[in-house]
Amino acid sequence: MIEAIVLGSAAGGGFPQWNSNAPACRRARRGDAAAARSQASIAVSGNRRDWFIVTMLQNLVDKKVLRQ
Repeated sequence: MIEAIVLGSAAGGGFPQWNSNAPACRRARRGDAAAARSQASIAVSGNRRDWFIVTMLQNLVDKKVLRQ
């Protein structure tokens, strides 16, 4: 069985964005773990011992390698 774990779900710089003062960004900076996120990536394994890290770069969408 294949297993995948979401490691992050934010844009390239993670979340909060350094240049944003939005309410959710302020919560993340105050330490709200539910608001903070790392860059979009997953870990995938077929045996729960060997893992592959897959990172989704926005650049792949921008370059039309992947469709949104």
